[in-house]
Amino acid sequence: MAKYTLIALSNPVAGKEQEFNEWYSNVHLRDVTSLPGVVSGRRFRIALDRPWKYAAEYEIECDDIVKWQADAQQALEAVVWSDSFDHSTLLTLYMEAL
Repeated sequence: MAKYTLIALSNPVAGKEQEFNEWYSNVHLRDVTSLPGVVSGRRFRIALDRPWKYAAEYEIECDDIVKWQADAQQALEAVVWSDSFDHSTLLTLYMEAL
């Protein structure tokens, strides 16, 4: 089974940073780590001035990352998303070790 790392870069909606952090840490992180194949997940605040303020890192084990991503996207459509999450800033990177 192959191992992948998913990095999700994101921002809160202006004025809703506390709500964003509470939701992400207490709801969304659990939603993602409960997906099949997700081994772990953790969050970061980006230390330098960049277009994103936050990052999440997930370790994934699966045979087909394209299928996993499609299944995960479908599953996450059914979860509760906070209005504090700025979807327009989301960038996801799927990586495999060299």
